[in-house]
Amino acid sequence: MALRARVSSGLRPSASLNTALGVTEDGRYSYAMSKAKSVTFTAVFEKVPEGYIAFVEELPGANTQGATLGETRENLQEAIQLVLEANREIAEESIRGRKVRKERLVPAA
Repeated sequence: MALRARVSSGLRPSASLNTALGVTEDGRYSYAMSKAKSVTFTAVFEKVPEGYIAFVEELPGANTQGATLGETRENLQEAIQLVLEANREIAEESIRGRKVRKERLVPAA
């Protein structure tokens, strides 16, 4: 049985979520913020009797499990997308009706 990524919001990734996730040579996940810059996350995997569990150190809530290491990696990419999308929706709700300024932010390397 495939074990999928879980996020407390219960959201599924939407087609409108414009993200690009990849794995770097050192095993970190890279989240493309623009063509020029990206943010890198650290994935932590642990072998358990049922397969593997994993989480992203820098992104609370991005955790998953899988029967194989490959499946767990795929599930973790989905978990990252779900957490980012859920956080965006929560933020949008918190500012709805307020006059705010939104800007793209690319973290410094």
